Amino acid sequence: MDYPCPNCAFPGAAILPDGSRKCASCGHTWYFRMEYPHPPAARVAVAATSGNARVVVGVVAAAIVMAVGVAVFLFAGGSGGSHQPPPDTPRPDVRLAVPQPQPQPEESGRLSAELGPDVVAGHNGISPWWLVEYRNMGEVSIAFPTVKAHVKDEQDRPVLDHETVASVYRLPPGEAVWMLVSMPGSYKGRYQAEFEIVGPKRADRYTSKQMRLELVGYELQPNPSPSLKKYPYLTGTVRNDSGMRLNSVRVHAIGYDAEGRPCAFAQGYARVTNLQAGQQSDFRMGTGTWQIETPATWRVEAWGTVRD
Repeated sequence: MDYPCPNCAFPGAAILPDGSRKCASCGHTWYFRMEYPHPPAARVAVAATSGNARVVVGVVAAAIVMAVGVAVFLFAGGSGGSHQPPPDTPRPDVRLAVPQPQPQPEESGRLSAELGPDVVAGHNGISPWWLVEYRNMGEVSIAFPTVKAHVKDEQDRPVLDHETVASVYRLPPGEAVWMLVSMPGSYKGRYQAEFEIVGPKRADRYTSKQMRLELVGYELQPNPSPSLKKYPYLTGTVRNDSGMRLNSVRVHAIGYDAEGRPCAFAQGYARVTNLQAGQQSDFRMGTGTWQIETPATWRVEAWGTVRD
């Protein structure tokens, strides 16, 4: 809104830093004062009674309205009508029940592990690899079975030391697991390795629990790729017979030659990620990557991690 100059009535003016106005026409400077309208005077309705007495109805009505408004605000708590108790009223202690993971019971007994006598050595075109069998010979479960490979070249010179952790993170007493040891990076030529057990470490109550699962069946299916005909797929079905919910069901297989010596390895996962108790899932694994000759038979194992 433009306010006219008091000198020439020109409607345009500039506002100076001190708050004054300067007329754009005559240059007159003045201080403008904003006049705010005053609220209208309260009107009081007066009614006559038979005794000719006057009762101030409007004031009483306004007081009643204000009192009701304050009461409603206090009752609603000022937040959209939700009731809030007075500050001195004790509040109920409401706590949500959050399910806590159940730790495994502590195990006591002798801790012992050894490596099996058979070691498979191969090369997949990029780097050498080995298969070793880790056995729990003690009375308690072992947490994260680990082996260390001391790798040397053809001239018996040390190349590197490399640790590998088994895919079964909690190995029960009397159980064994085959471990694939593969060197990181690219290495041409022939290499040899010596293995030692790291630890072992006793599983505690917080170590993830894994269960060996029942295999419904498995078979070899032809590879549709002509160049990979001699490397079929290993397919089958696994069932959760543990009575608990499982996730990350790991499947691995060891191939054996006609004399019963290990010669190949394959690994993969069940198709269903979270396996309910009694539920089944199929799996499919490729063969040939970790293999020194075509196996005569395969032995497949499946392990599922118990879901808290």
